[in-house]
Amino acid sequence: MAHDRSRGTPAGICLLGLLPILVSLHLFAQSKETSSPTPPDRKALFRVEANSVVVKVAVTDKNENPVTDLAEEEFRIYDDNRLQTIQTFQMELTGGEETDVRTTSGPLSENTAAQVKNARTPRWITLVIDDLTMESVKEFPRVVGAAKEFVENILMPGDQVSILSGSREVQFPFTDNRQKLLEELDSIPTQLNFELPFRFCPGITGLEAWSITAMNRNSIYYCQLVYQCAGRTPPDPCALITHGDMNTGNDTLSREEEMLNQYAVQTNEYGEMRTRSFINTLLQYMRSLRHFEGNKSVVIFSYGFLAEGGTRASYQMQDLVNTALRSDIVLNTVSLQGITTHDNEELADPRQRWRISMREDDKMARHASLARLAEDTGGSFHQDNSYVQPLEKILRKPSAYYLLTYNMPAHKPDGSYHDIRVDITRPGVEFRHRKGYYAAKEEMTYENSKREDILDALNAPGNMNEIPMTLSYNFYRENTAAYAASFISTVNIGGMRFSREDDRMRNQVSLILAAYDEKDTFINGMEKAIDFQLLEDSYEELLARGIRSKVELKLSPGRYRIKAVVREGNQGKMGSASRTIDIP
Repeated sequence: MAHDRSRGTPAGICLLGLLPILVSLHLFAQSKETSSPTPPDRKALFRVEANSVVVKVAVTDKNENPVTDLAEEEFRIYDDNRLQTIQTFQMELTGGEETDVRTTSGPLSENTAAQVKNARTPRWITLVIDDLTMESVKEFPRVVGAAKEFVENILMPGDQVSILSGSREVQFPFTDNRQKLLEELDSIPTQLNFELPFRFCPGITGLEAWSITAMNRNSIYYCQLVYQCAGRTPPDPCALITHGDMNTGNDTLSREEEMLNQYAVQTNEYGEMRTRSFINTLLQYMRSLRHFEGNKSVVIFSYGFLAEGGTRASYQMQDLVNTALRSDIVLNTVSLQGITTHDNEELADPRQRWRISMREDDKMARHASLARLAEDTGGSFHQDNSYVQPLEKILRKPSAYYLLTYNMPAHKPDGSYHDIRVDITRPGVEFRHRKGYYAAKEEMTYENSKREDILDALNAPGNMNEIPMTLSYNFYRENTAAYAASFISTVNIGGMRFSREDDRMRNQVSLILAAYDEKDTFINGMEKAIDFQLLEDSYEELLARGIRSKVELKLSPGRYRIKAVVREGNQGKMGSASRTIDIP
């Protein structure tokens, strides 16, 4: 028996109430046609409970070759120096052209989900250009040039590539069409955000602004900045003149120091706003990739950003790492600062060398955030004057990593930091992993709501492939101004997990269809929700023929992008299919 939750509308179809808000929430504009690879063989996915800590451990030998035959028993994992029980264990090998994957050895416990994913499954590669947190735009043309060389000479057949900018002005969906990718890359320089962060005091760096805002006036650069931001030349040696408060007898800040503090607050707030906006772009994108099967690698080209401990950006970055780990996404980062060179005049003037030192400190702090994103998710951080070589290393050189989870110990919801330590008993191996996490300041859940899942699927940069589905259509003229278009979605339920209750197989399946015009504006959409409560024979029949859903939309002449989405309720698995149609 299948209960149709259609609220009494004809043919079990209802208007999808959440779809009209997609205009403001749309993340990926997909007016361009995309191509999809052949769906990979179904395999168990790495799914964890919301209260689990996920740790990705990248392992190599002394020659930097991946180590792929470690067993669960060779790992020890500690939370605040307390040994934890490993819940799930999985080894993966990414990169390389035709890499042979060996399974883990040794007996596995009942609680162990040991799986090996084949390196030949589709690779989903995203190139991200951070055009929000940069201090200079001069490297953007070189990034585009490196991406074009990657597409022409490094990209492997079947690889799906997407391009995204931090400002979201560039949002090119997954495709394996090299020509389309090259055309898109040619157009990117006119679409990126070229507005540099505003500096109320030109010489101050983001790190120094944050330090001053945190009431740290012991910095070796503080005195020089007080004079410089007031338009005066610092004395040598630099010394501040304090003013006494006649009422209290305490020293107070000079007018110049008050001015610097105001500049620091403004610079810090503006920089954090851009940083959080960039991280939020990545976070939403990671959520949409959660339902893609295959090797998922994101390469971020960035100047670097500040996410100092205790700031809002630091907690937001933890959400990004957690989302990537739970979505089985590897983040790789490439610095746009390269190997630093300095102005000859600054090098020649001893009075200006403090500026060089201050910028280097800022650079190291920005690079620390990029390195942490990569290290925590099993990727790699690169600082090189060539942007092609990092791409080649990331996508051609194989790397092995192990996904482990353990139950998060009970922590106070105070936002405190907790250390993670991993030991491997086998000698001679080298490894890296995330070093810790922040406890939630409030209860956190990691499973998306149904509404958020649907938004993710409709906005995703390609078709989700956890649940295979196809989309076909036909149309006929209804009157001189409109056509009736019929769309048939066929869903393979083989990958869905039906629960058995009272001799019946149960699951709730939602089917959504949405239509967008050439400007990617939402036109119309419908939803059908079905509660399946099937006897064994009915379940076997459905397993053989799949679910077929027919939706009819009234459309005016024009070109439309149609997207169908399916979501099952027991595990939250999803699939989608899209087509571009022309109504004459």
